[in-house]
Amino acid sequence: MAEFVLKIADSRGQIRQQTTTASSEKEARERYASQGFLVYSIRTRESKIAAGFGRKKKLNLDKFLIFNQQFVTLGNLEENNRISLFVIDYPTRTRLKIYGRAHVIEADEDPELLQQLLQVPGGTMTAKAQRSIVVEVEAFDWNCSRNITPRFDKERMDESLALARQPLQAEVDRLTAEVEELRARLSKNE
Repeated sequence: MAEFVLKIADSRGQIRQQTTTASSEKEARERYASQGFLVYSIRTRESKIAAGFGRKKKLNLDKFLIFNQQFVTLGNLEENNRISLFVIDYPTRTRLKIYGRAHVIEADEDPELLQQLLQVPGGTMTAKAQRSIVVEVEAFDWNCSRNITPRFDKERMDESLALARQPLQAEVDRLTAEVEELRARLSKNE
């Protein structure tokens, strides 16, 4: 038998946390549902302890998306660490949905991780970060772009134009040099 922590609501809408033992998560969920409770979340008691502040295992950063900003409240993450993120690139009308589990890591738990996250292209962020949220990706989906309105700002347009012109610039430079050479030859022959 395993021990489970449930977040449930009764018929009056009162929400509370309950601990119970059952042979499976399904059994615990069905037991409380049959008693008229609405089961919001259920997890093993060990998972709450494993995800808690006593974490000693280093994270494999290759398998995690790492964010150093708060995207959700810490209270919500404590109750249910399942998250979804939408990453949208408006100019190209692409959207990525990321599903996973978030783990809050306080600054004093893993200062090396926090220092790594403060490193950005161009230097180190000067903001004082209190914690990091590491997302263990469980699934992702490239979403339909039909309802995404493209948005362009001047910086993005300049960047796009520079990238589009880059392969052509070498050819333009070569042709300009060839024209100059031909003009020089032509002026010598006259």
